[in-house]
Amino acid sequence: MRAISRLSALPALTLLLAACGGEKTNDVQPVINSFTLSKNTVSAGEVIQVAWDVTGADKITILQGTAALITDDGRASGSVDSSPIDTALAFTLTAVNSESGKSATETASILGVAGIRIAEFTATPATVDEDQPVTLAWRIGGEVPTEVVIKDAADVTVHDEALAEGSVQVVPEAGADGTATYTLSVRGASGMDEKTVTITVNQIIDTPIIVDFSASSTNVAKGNRAQLRWELEKATEVQITLNGVVARPYTTNGVPTGNVRITVTEDVNTFVLEAKSEDDVVVTQELVVNGLDVPEILTFDLSPLAYTQASTVATITWDTAHADSTNLQLNGRDVANFPRTQTSGTFQFNVTGRSQVTLVATNPVQDTTQTKTIELGFDDNEPNDSAPQAIPLNPDGRPVRGTVSDLTDTDWYMVMVPEGAYLYAQVGYDAVSGCSFDTILRLYDSDGSTELGFADNTTAPNISPCSEINPIVDNFASGLAAGVYYLAVGGSGVNSTGQYSLTVRVVTPTPALTGITGPLEIGDPKWSIADFVQFSGPIDINSTILADVLVDEWLAPMHSSVRRADGPNGPGTGFAVVTRPDTPHHPDYANELRLASNMRGITMAQSFTVADVSGDNERSLYFGFTLVPRTGTATTGATVDFADGPIIENALFPIAVDMTAEENGNEFAPLAVYDMASYGTFTPPIAGDGSSHRHVIGFAPFPATAPTGNWEWVITLLDSSNAGWTVRIPFQLN
Repeated sequence: MRAISRLSALPALTLLLAACGGEKTNDVQPVINSFTLSKNTVSAGEVIQVAWDVTGADKITILQGTAALITDDGRASGSVDSSPIDTALAFTLTAVNSESGKSATETASILGVAGIRIAEFTATPATVDEDQPVTLAWRIGGEVPTEVVIKDAADVTVHDEALAEGSVQVVPEAGADGTATYTLSVRGASGMDEKTVTITVNQIIDTPIIVDFSASSTNVAKGNRAQLRWELEKATEVQITLNGVVARPYTTNGVPTGNVRITVTEDVNTFVLEAKSEDDVVVTQELVVNGLDVPEILTFDLSPLAYTQASTVATITWDTAHADSTNLQLNGRDVANFPRTQTSGTFQFNVTGRSQVTLVATNPVQDTTQTKTIELGFDDNEPNDSAPQAIPLNPDGRPVRGTVSDLTDTDWYMVMVPEGAYLYAQVGYDAVSGCSFDTILRLYDSDGSTELGFADNTTAPNISPCSEINPIVDNFASGLAAGVYYLAVGGSGVNSTGQYSLTVRVVTPTPALTGITGPLEIGDPKWSIADFVQFSGPIDINSTILADVLVDEWLAPMHSSVRRADGPNGPGTGFAVVTRPDTPHHPDYANELRLASNMRGITMAQSFTVADVSGDNERSLYFGFTLVPRTGTATTGATVDFADGPIIENALFPIAVDMTAEENGNEFAPLAVYDMASYGTFTPPIAGDGSSHRHVIGFAPFPATAPTGNWEWVITLLDSSNAGWTVRIPFQLN
């Protein structure tokens, strides 16, 4: 490899020597024949013509001062305009012959410049964010300036010093169009000049910052309020929407921190916090709160409810809705081995003595409980075999318990009755003991010997071992004079001994309310509204009734299902429904409804009182009215439970009903309305072959914070031809 590289290098060296030693073929010297300026004395900023003529050159360059005017131009002759001239300077022409490498140079000078001109006025940068600096720079041409002034758009001077060249730093303030302007004015001995620059100023917009948006709990019971809190920066207003609807309008309250409680009604409740700045910039953040149904205990069957041994094995059968887990407590303590993960089932456990049994249904928002008592033995009230030995009763619906040992054993009880009262009594109603034997129940006057009436319940369809005195059908127990009355419990028939419980209630009805009994008629056959009543009560009253009870069964309580132990629907609901399902209406439906409501602890009134909506308890205003026939032979007040009343087919009921509540003219939809979904169709469906009248009821919830004002029920009834009328019933919320 080394020998090859030495030999190959020799020819290259030879060629190099030949190139250095060869003859030059071009030795031309360029000649500048002429180089002229159209003027030697100019005014500031003037442009002149520069001309040339050369021979022997293939390239020329012309400089104006130190700046190139023409570079590498190959023309032998020609002319070019100069740049604006602001000061005395020389133009230089250089002619070059590329082959010979020879050149020639010649100059031509501007001898004088008259006047004054702003040669340069710039803003750097030309676009800035607000509150950022900009450099203004200038250069003055021509004569020496005697005055150099820069002012902004507001005519404020930012520079005032006679410098021919310089710069100054400013912080521009934008006008309405987002720009700032500066004007440079210069003056010399011969005159003045002026120039303006424009700067674009970007406005810096404050963007709100949502530091925090959270809920005290992401699981809230439907109908309850979610507690929301937030923390903001650079915000001036805040708004909250719920599922796209404004729940808290824009306000300055709660900025930068705040909280609010908003009712949730849906399974998924999407809250959006909107934070707005003073520049109307809005940022949002979403928060999802789950709306859960509170746990419901649908079934809570416990047996036995009484026993006489030292201990016993109790059985609970339960079913729940909306619960994640359940628990069983005995006298306040958890029962071992109870299957908490089961929301329904059957379980057995040991009890000793009198025991409080509590079923707890749980989900993330609430615990729902029901408690029943297992009694040990029966109260020993003996001797109470006569009126003088009668045991005083508190007529509040709490059962007293006893034993009938034989046909000659009669247990006596005494009760005080106010003027005009109704007395209701039933043996075995509370389902603790049921009715284990055939009983008879008698009511005596204050002398203890005059029998006013009795109940044996041996007449169809009321055959039952439980005896019941009902003031609606038993006139001897209604409208009583003030005084002492006696009740006697004994055996009747073959199965005449056993243990029992006695429930007694004494009620004085509230005064009658003024209702609507107007002649408005609709449909064919004609129907009209009658017996309008309204009353207040707790909002959760319906939720305590078992699921298969129709809504109207507790608002038309006189002929609703009593849910008694021996009835078709199992144990009672805990409400003191005073009649059996087959009991006919009282002739005065409004009075009937008041009486039953009183027995249930519900007060009927024309308006709420302050106490009704105080504290954390939400209350509802309820109303009910009856659609009655005004044609044919139908008896007003007859119904499916009225054995001798005519029945009208459902198809002859072509009426649709719409009901709302309004506050000061604004609709406030009721929480629930018993309504006809379409013509001739009821929701829930009518049981049986038809009806001689129908009850229409609804209720609206009012939280403790509900505003007082003028309210109205608005009830519209239409027939199948859309003919009808609207009834407006005003009431005052206090």
